[in-house]
Amino acid sequence: MAWLLGSTDPAANTSGLLPKPTNESGKLVLRFRCLKTANRGSVVLKVQFSNDLGASPWASHEAVVPDAGGTVGDVVFAITPDADPAFINVRAEIPASLVTPTGTLFGRLYASGE
Repeated sequence: MAWLLGSTDPAANTSGLLPKPTNESGKLVLRFRCLKTANRGSVVLKVQFSNDLGASPWASHEAVVPDAGGTVGDVVFAITPDADPAFINVRAEIPASLVTPTGTLFGRLYASGE
């Protein structure tokens, strides 16, 4: 995950690269920088979300992070270029309507592949 988010040192503390979550008008918004799809090799990067940390299957609520803005599944992506052309800056918005019935919403990044 650290490599996908821009770390060049496997021993470095990369917690500063993790998504920055905010609540904007009841929507969960995640902001992060990541490699463009062509630079990820066979790795697939996804935004996953759930209204329950334990019971809900995360894989049922996910969207692959695209290179261009738009809606994937229920997630609205805004993509901007990064100073490094191998990367993009991502804003992923998970709608407030997905908060029901618990009134909470959790999000995370998930990477799979070789």
